[in-house]
Amino acid sequence: MPLVWLGQANGMWGRKDYFVKKTIILLCMLFIIQLTACSKAREAVATGEAASGAPVGTEACELELAPEDRNQSFGALSFVETTDGYYFGCNSLVYFCPRGGDVFLPLCCKPNCEHRDRNCNAWVELSAFGYYDGALYAVSAKPDSEVFKLELIKIKMDGTDHQVVAEEKLDVPTDSSYRFYFHHGKLFVQTSTAESVICSGLPLDQREDHLIVLDLSDYSQREPFSEYIEITPTFYRDKVYGYEGRYEIETEPSKLLELDTATGEVRTLIPDVAGPSIYVSDSTLYYFEEDYSLDNGDDDTDFEEGNPGFREIDLKTGAIKDCGMPLEDIWWASYGADYIYAHSYPMDSGDYKLYILSREYELLDQITLHGDQYICGEASDRAFILDHDSQYRFRITHYIEKSKIGSGELKLIPIERFG
Repeated sequence: MPLVWLGQANGMWGRKDYFVKKTIILLCMLFIIQLTACSKAREAVATGEAASGAPVGTEACELELAPEDRNQSFGALSFVETTDGYYFGCNSLVYFCPRGGDVFLPLCCKPNCEHRDRNCNAWVELSAFGYYDGALYAVSAKPDSEVFKLELIKIKMDGTDHQVVAEEKLDVPTDSSYRFYFHHGKLFVQTSTAESVICSGLPLDQREDHLIVLDLSDYSQREPFSEYIEITPTFYRDKVYGYEGRYEIETEPSKLLELDTATGEVRTLIPDVAGPSIYVSDSTLYYFEEDYSLDNGDDDTDFEEGNPGFREIDLKTGAIKDCGMPLEDIWWASYGADYIYAHSYPMDSGDYKLYILSREYELLDQITLHGDQYICGEASDRAFILDHDSQYRFRITHYIEKSKIGSGELKLIPIERFG
């Protein structure tokens, strides 16, 4: 899935045709409105009130997912939704937007804080955080002499009171890379061998790669899967989904695996890669098969003609259903609990069409996204749009009200401020 897009100017400030006096008045009004919105949002972080002035969580909202379970639609991004609002990890900070609000601010109410280091209440290592039992949890990992040391940090929901509740020493090389995923009361730690060791040509069984599971209830550590497995950001209840070996460097096709963290059972779903976006329900695994024949970034590589389309794997029987292509120009797709979000191929202008499909692959609505925008993930009432600046610092810039999908009134609603 492409993550690099071209930028676009905001264009909300004054035009040359306005008289100077009218421009100054307009800018002053906008400045006052922005200050008011930011003040209310900061008050929401500190006092638990929404930007509207009402207590947070008073608006009716039925969560589609328990806060402790990972939202599959957000991929590798850290996102937690509660009845109070949305917590989003970006640029090593946790941002909060109260329910019904349109401002994401760092989860920090320290006066004059610049939100640049770990002295900030919103600071988390690599933006990896999750929710468990009424608190946020973050993780910090660093080499300590010759030992890989992990710190688990418990944080109150308003960002205050950071407590190191567990320190774990992992028996992995200090030059390993790592990824963290919080889900279902557990922290999953994926460590990978340094690139220099991989390039040495060592076989898989001699690489120091691990998938470690840390239970947030008692901080116990275990490694239920002895062989190396490359996990995806897709989790469902006690199940995690991944691949056998490093599929991006293996010459043989990787196997898509289902790993049961409760029983330790591992089973193969398909003997191949399932595409970049996977979504799992009680009975079915969903994915979109891209047309890899169009991926000719390496001129020396020949790609076989693709067979793009939506697929479903019956988790009971293993049968694969080809659900076809409802629109010919779909490039890639991601899934939410209610809808499928599909990007078209880029148009001549560089913009894209965002198609919104039902879970039965019927087109319900569409909207145009600029080249630097793409779907971020789906919450209970909104779908968020992600953007980045020239330094590739990502931020949420817009959202779509899910209640408007299919009404003919769909529009991108701007986030007044992020950061």
